[in-house]
Amino acid sequence: MNIDSTLQFMQNKLLLIACLLPALAVSCGGSSTTVPVPPTVSYNQQQTERLYGSWNFTYTIINTYTDTYKLSTLNASSVTPGDYFLAGINLYGSSVIAGYDSKYSTFS
Repeated sequence: MNIDSTLQFMQNKLLLIACLLPALAVSCGGSSTTVPVPPTVSYNQQQTERLYGSWNFTYTIINTYTDTYKLSTLNASSVTPGDYFLAGINLYGSSVIAGYDSKYSTFS
């Protein structure tokens, strides 16, 4: 079998698979459904959502310390419409917040 006949054979197999694929999906009990498109969110919310999760900050002032923050709950700002913040806890269980400040384009 030379290269041309091998390529032709492979193309025929791919064509056969492509033609049979819809029939296989139906015979396997699959059904097509429309995947819901998530609503679009604002840039400010997207930026704030980047902060979800656990954060460790290590710094040295004579000794070395590490602060841990776990940010888990998204809230809309009541002070600046369109801004958001994440609430969470620190290593000691105290409340903390963090967010994206749209006025200064910084995280706080």
